[in-house]
Amino acid sequence: MLNMKKIILYCLPYAGGSSYIYQQWRGILDDFIEVIPLEYSGRGTRFGDSLIKSAEEHVDDLFCIVKSRLEEPFAFFGHSMGSLLTFELIRTIHQRTGRSPVHGFFSAGYPPNRKPPFPYSSLPDDDFVSKIQLLGGTPIELFQQKDLLKLFLPILRADFQVIDEYVYQPELGVLPCDITIFSGEHDPFTRHICISEWEDFTNGSCSFMEFPEGHFFIRSYEKEIVDTIRRTLESYKAHS
Repeated sequence: MLNMKKIILYCLPYAGGSSYIYQQWRGILDDFIEVIPLEYSGRGTRFGDSLIKSAEEHVDDLFCIVKSRLEEPFAFFGHSMGSLLTFELIRTIHQRTGRSPVHGFFSAGYPPNRKPPFPYSSLPDDDFVSKIQLLGGTPIELFQQKDLLKLFLPILRADFQVIDEYVYQPELGVLPCDITIFSGEHDPFTRHICISEWEDFTNGSCSFMEFPEGHFFIRSYEKEIVDTIRRTLESYKAHS
């Protein structure tokens, strides 16, 4: 049985995001939860590294980051693109090492066998930017400053290429852990599909929380999400 004195919570950002979005969680989650925000190649603290444009490459890259601590209890949280990569990273860890997280938290992500309503990454720049603005979450000032947009647009395009070109492989199996699904009632990214289909992608239990918000409910309902993570991980600690 694992020693649950501490549980690592790996956090994966949304498209265009960096590890910075989770930094404050370190101060609001309990001491027994060690928050480790993961940084994708090509942004934030890894800005000098090459951008990655496929889920497979991202997962290999992230696996190399987390593999040294897989003997410790761990959990995952991912929002939007981070949800997709969390799904594949958990499957890869289990396939390569036999290890699995105590829990997986999936936020603003559609079930892996589903696709976004249309391919964002193939849109012309003006249309692409308009669609991203509809999702919310990105400061309007960024789109108004050409120099900033010139830096940010390739990152966004690379991330949405990951999402658009992802292909679910059922032969790799379902998740070996309990999961929690967070969703937004008015999220244009997921409202065209049935979120309850996530139940088909785990051998464990699957619980749901829906918020009366759009794609970036993670900001408006951060406290509720963090409290749910805390309570969920406390339950594993109590039974260890």
